[in-house]
Amino acid sequence: MAMNPFTLFCGDPGGTQTHDLQNRNLTLYSTKLPGQMRGKNKHNLLVSQLLGGFIFGFILLAGLCGVGAVCKNKILSVVAGFLGLAACHLLGAIQFGVVTNTGFVKSLLLVSVPYLIKDGLSVVGAFVVGGVLRKRLAQANLMNHEQAA
Repeated sequence: MAMNPFTLFCGDPGGTQTHDLQNRNLTLYSTKLPGQMRGKNKHNLLVSQLLGGFIFGFILLAGLCGVGAVCKNKILSVVAGFLGLAACHLLGAIQFGVVTNTGFVKSLLLVSVPYLIKDGLSVVGAFVVGGVLRKRLAQANLMNHEQAA
């Protein structure tokens, strides 16, 4: 797999989020959809309406992780990441429930719960790897020591 510098430094170097969205898409395809969703434009409806909550939630997740990245308190940094993760999952499950006329708990079980452990480990992993990268960048004089702390 070829890796460009933008992908390496700006996000998703292993394609994890891309694969995650593909897996969620498969989950959405395998669920029973209400009658109004059957037809020629089913794929467009799935992408634009069912995943919309996760897409907007991911914006909140990125914002809260950014806040956590500049926070001096390590515990608050991780908490900010988990708050963003909760926002992403809640918005995604709510959107899925509204579009498919599914209850909130069933929506959570279908499109959120299967990914919680992996997503939680991703938040913790990003915190740990980010700390190591900051220290190494500071040692190489590519980042101020105050920013690395």
